[in-house]
Amino acid sequence: MRVVYSLSDARLDVESVVTIGAFDGVHRGHRVVIDSVRRAAAGHGRASVVVTFFPHPSIVLGHAEPFYLTSTEEKIAVLDAAGIDLLVVTPRWATLEFDMPIRQWRQMLGTSEVTLAGGLEIRYQPYPGGPASIVTLELATGAAVSVLSQGADAVYLFNFFQDPALGRPLDVYQKTLKAMASLDSLLKQPRSIGVTYRDITAPGEEYRAPLPATGKEAVFPMRLGPIPENRWLCELLVGVASSQATPTPVVWVNGNACEVRNDDTTTDGLRLISFSVPATALAGTEVHQIKAASTGQNALTIQRLEMSLRVPGGEHGGAP
Repeated sequence: MRVVYSLSDARLDVESVVTIGAFDGVHRGHRVVIDSVRRAAAGHGRASVVVTFFPHPSIVLGHAEPFYLTSTEEKIAVLDAAGIDLLVVTPRWATLEFDMPIRQWRQMLGTSEVTLAGGLEIRYQPYPGGPASIVTLELATGAAVSVLSQGADAVYLFNFFQDPALGRPLDVYQKTLKAMASLDSLLKQPRSIGVTYRDITAPGEEYRAPLPATGKEAVFPMRLGPIPENRWLCELLVGVASSQATPTPVVWVNGNACEVRNDDTTTDGLRLISFSVPATALAGTEVHQIKAASTGQNALTIQRLEMSLRVPGGEHGGAP
């Protein structure tokens, strides 16, 4: 059995039968699933693949580390003995992502009869090791628009459970699920697109997390998906490290200057500055260029960046 620690390293050159799960303890129920994968793969001349996770998904969600019934080494030994061809040990998604290489994956799939779904994580973390939160309804909608507008067949909502304690009343939860079914439905909803980082890259891709970004100026590409009518409002939120004695930066979107709307500091010390973006600045472009520049001697450290689109006076969604 081959063992890798990233989906990017799996590099299978044959069709596969795959099962995904924590498989802690590899109990009898797990073994039934694993054996069915092995037999299905063998019966069709395909590779049998198990994708599992370390650390435990609860760690990614910010909870305490659980007690493990089996170590990774013990799990490897059991799965090897079960006759699995490939084991992928990988962390769960750390954050909601807005820039998955959907088009490249679609091209790689070619004419194969595979449903390509973009997975949407409920955790929102702009940069590795930074503060994290539960995503808002607008951010989830924005990520879904990004996924579907680039050619995915569907979105997969990961851990988007109905929980009033997280600000997700049943009616909001149901509305979110229904809207995720089609791009047309999503485009009628207010949405936000953030800059985060990716855990998984496309083959041959050189990737670097875009945040935090430090310098006298910084430029970010952003896909917003189809742009609604001009009556919609567009706002850009820039989060700057507040420890810096830096004047308010100047911001352009596609070369159009943006006006400051609000300037505030959060409880965790992040300075959040919102800018009004002219609706005409978004016309005729698929990949939008956001540029922020310091107006003083000190460099900027940008830790958060979000663009939102909404109807004037429209509803603001909570956590989905």
